[in-house]
Amino acid sequence: MFFIIPSKCPRCWHAGSLEITGMGEVKTPTALLSWDVVHKKMPWNILLLLGGAFALAKGTEISNLSFWIGQNLLPLGNIPPVALSFVLCLVVTMLTEICNNAVISTVFLPILASMATALKVNPLSIMLPITISSSFAFMLPVATPPNAITFNYANLKIMDMAKPGLVLNLLGVVCINFAVQTWGTAMFHLNEFPAWANVTTSQTP
Repeated sequence: MFFIIPSKCPRCWHAGSLEITGMGEVKTPTALLSWDVVHKKMPWNILLLLGGAFALAKGTEISNLSFWIGQNLLPLGNIPPVALSFVLCLVVTMLTEICNNAVISTVFLPILASMATALKVNPLSIMLPITISSSFAFMLPVATPPNAITFNYANLKIMDMAKPGLVLNLLGVVCINFAVQTWGTAMFHLNEFPAWANVTTSQTP
């Protein structure tokens, strides 16, 4: 629309501005936005960076790579739930640096819910920290659009974001698991296996 809307009110009857060129012709007002301005001012590198990240996320989804990763996490059900939650939070936090957090949540949460049900563990005790950890995208510019914008305009290097981002990721995982295992357990009764998670199959004669 900005390429069509004029920057000045065009002459209509007796209203609007009227500019005459040196040749005596009426000058047509320019548009609010021109392609030259877009070409010079648009941060194309950010668009390409984010586009590559979205393409990578879509590729992992179509190729079933994310599903394969989730399936290989099933043997982790043999370790204690607290340690399992911590390990899975670390895995999800690393994966969300290169994949869209919505893709991570969509792939992992159903698998983790089934795993928790099979282990007779409250699914929320695992799914809550995993869901929050999928938003810990602090290390790489491709992880989230705000990271890419900051990376571009501040002229940062990858290591400038990776080092403090790794510290934030680790602190976030520790804080989330501590919160879930303390007041989260008291508030949502995460130490009890809920009735809604008890999947039973009805048998018909």
